[in-house]
Amino acid sequence: MGITQKYRQDHETFLTKVREIEGLIQNPGQIKEQAKDIVMLLAKFSGILKMHLAMEDNHLYPALLKSEDPKVRELSARFQKEMGSLKATFDTYAAKWLSPTAVGAQPEQFKGETTELFKALHGRILRENDELYAAADKVVS
Repeated sequence: MGITQKYRQDHETFLTKVREIEGLIQNPGQIKEQAKDIVMLLAKFSGILKMHLAMEDNHLYPALLKSEDPKVRELSARFQKEMGSLKATFDTYAAKWLSPTAVGAQPEQFKGETTELFKALHGRILRENDELYAAADKVVS
């Protein structure tokens, strides 16, 4: 796995947290009762995500952007740009939903927005593992 081992481990942690949260939000009628637990999981998820993104921004992307391979540099630049918009989406989501009161007040809206966000993050994780990290492991020692 090389340079990307820690990033891939983070992805597994993300997916575990996503499954835990999804298990708590399947029934909108129970979301209000479990709002505190849901928000605690989301807060942990948010912290892990922010550290992961900082590591990518400070270490992985700079290394890939210095690659001698122009395809790797282009791939890295594209992923970095795309992540900016996904991060902004997550930040907006977190500002809105990292409160048990907010979650409990609008359980169906919370479930819908959470499901969409997790779908986007899952797609991103798959693409990073298959494309970005595969390229990184080949060019960065």
